[in-house]
Parts: sequence; C-alpha cells; structure tokens
Amino acid sequence: MEESRSWGVPATRDSEDYHLDLWVDVSDVYDRWVDACREHQLLRGEISFDYLHYYGGLAAKRGAEIGVKRAVTVSLPPISRQRKVDFFPVDSEPVLIF
Repeated sequence: MEESRSWGVPATRDSEDYHLDLWVDVSDVYDRWVDACREHQLLRGEISFDYLHYYGGLAAKRGAEIGVKRAVTVSLPPISRQRKVDFFPVDSEPVLIF
C-alpha cells in the first residue's frame, strides 16, 4: 500500500475521493466507540499500522475544526453536493438532501 507523503499514513483511493461535507460531534460516545474498536483485530494493534491511534487523532483534529473534543466527518454523495436553491437560508438550519 502506498503511503502519503506527509504523515506515513496508508494512502487509499477512498481518502483521495473523500470530501469533508458534514462534521458530527461524537464527544459523548467516543469512549464507547474505542471500547467497541478494541474488539476487532484491525484496531487492537495486532497489525503493523496503529489504526486506533490514527482514528483517535483524526477525531481530535476534526473536533478542533468545529470547536468540540471529538468529531467525525461524512462525505455526501456527489448529487447532494451539487444543488441549486432558490433562496439563501439565513435564519434556518440547512437541509441536506441525500
């Protein structure tokens, strides 16, 4: 697997096509997620890359981007990113169309 130049993280086709479209605060459930991850060989540290450490750092980075302790991001389907709206919703939450 090819490594990215900046962090030594395995580069994947997914990471190249991934767009940061939506941030979700997961601070309250992060510890439960870590406990669940430790049940899986991939994230227990039994392979050469420490995925749990990587994803923990990424959750902290994403959290810092929106001012919370931990967050994850979602990449919306391309059709949801390319929308025409007839108004600019100033006083309401944006509506996501999947």
